[in-house]
Amino acid sequence: MSKTSVFFGGDNQVGTTMIAQSVAELVGKKGEKTLLILASGQYGTDYISNKVNFSLDDIRSNLASNNLLSGDVRDIVMEYNGISVLPGVKNISTIKYYSEEDIDKIVNSIENDYDQIIIDGGCNVQYGLNISSLKYGKNRYYVVTQQEKCLRRFENICNTILKPLEYSGKLVINKYMNNMGFYNKKQIETKLSFNESIILGYVEYGWVAEQDKSTLLKYPKFHEGINNIVNDILDLTNDKPVKKFIFKR
Repeated sequence: MSKTSVFFGGDNQVGTTMIAQSVAELVGKKGEKTLLILASGQYGTDYISNKVNFSLDDIRSNLASNNLLSGDVRDIVMEYNGISVLPGVKNISTIKYYSEEDIDKIVNSIENDYDQIIIDGGCNVQYGLNISSLKYGKNRYYVVTQQEKCLRRFENICNTILKPLEYSGKLVINKYMNNMGFYNKKQIETKLSFNESIILGYVEYGWVAEQDKSTLLKYPKFHEGINNIVNDILDLTNDKPVKKFIFKR
């Protein structure tokens, strides 16, 4: 069963964390026991109002010594808005000490506790934790925007890392606007060599979410896009035949 899904950004500020948390919350509302792993390597829980007392740093020594027990992970998991959350690092300088196997170790230790595991994999391909998220995420979703800089950077990541490693996945275009000044859906798919994509419409005042410590699920066009991703994940989990959105050869 492919119950581990990772979201990886084409660049900073494309909304990867927002999307991962929104997906996790909506999956949870559909009756699935869900864990959100914040593995971007960045400090903070931007859209969670609860005080976070623990972090991945609390189990880093267990990971390094290959002595991670399920109880070690459960001890640092917090409950929020109907889902479980494994907080990310507290000290961003520690990100370089995580390995390309760490997400696998974490998931293997607690996967029987959950129906779905959603991972915020960040956007950095230079660190083991982010590569580990891509390596062991069974269902991969790559998040981009219409911004030229983002598309150019992600195209380079695709050509140098994702395609050679055969890390296929599905494209998510966030903050999408029907504007003649931007690449449209079809142009982005062609540019990045994806067969299809899932669109999340642009939500004005999205920055307010950080102040409110909440996701953008209350906005219909964002909710609709997230629901499309959730349905795709649940189809994959239930082994239903679905259209694959993979790199073109």
